[in-house]
Amino acid sequence: LYKNQSEFRKYNQSSPWAEAYYKKPRSYAYYADGKNPYHWMLHEATHQLLREASGYKPEKWTNEGIASYFGTSTLIGSELQAGNFDTNTYPIWWLSTLNLSGNLKNDIERNTIIPLQQLLTNTGPDININVNLYYMHYWSISHFLMHYDNGRYSKKYKELIALGGNIEDFEKLIGPVDQIQNEWYEYLNENVNIAKSK
Repeated sequence: LYKNQSEFRKYNQSSPWAEAYYKKPRSYAYYADGKNPYHWMLHEATHQLLREASGYKPEKWTNEGIASYFGTSTLIGSELQAGNFDTNTYPIWWLSTLNLSGNLKNDIERNTIIPLQQLLTNTGPDININVNLYYMHYWSISHFLMHYDNGRYSKKYKELIALGGNIEDFEKLIGPVDQIQNEWYEYLNENVNIAKSK
């Protein structure tokens, strides 16, 4: 744990844009400025627990999605309110900048939305150029699968995480990618509006 961002960056052994990272057997982070100084730590500790405590080997989207899900959850005292997202956390603070048109096809063409199939198969645009866009997607698909329609997909999503999260298991457990993409897009739109109103 580093005392601040500048000290962390001095010793960063991950991507230049990283604010924290997990490199077995440790998570590396710093005590951040702002209203929520813990979110980077919580994100990386989730990666660490997934890898070392659960034994799971999640796909990129699942791994980052679950870490973002917990990292963005509201912490009140010592109690984490899982899924109740805090606008003072990454990538939630970028949600209000996601200018969705309300038309999925248009937003895919405008490169505002990464098609779900590309997200699940890690075949989308270069993440180094689209870091924030990816992390908003990772967070939102995991939040969707945990909470959409009173948790309709939650049980199956947990099974999917244990399996890793490849696209074949996704379609077997959750449903056809195209159908889920439409539901997820509407859910993301709602959460963007919530973030803008906070």
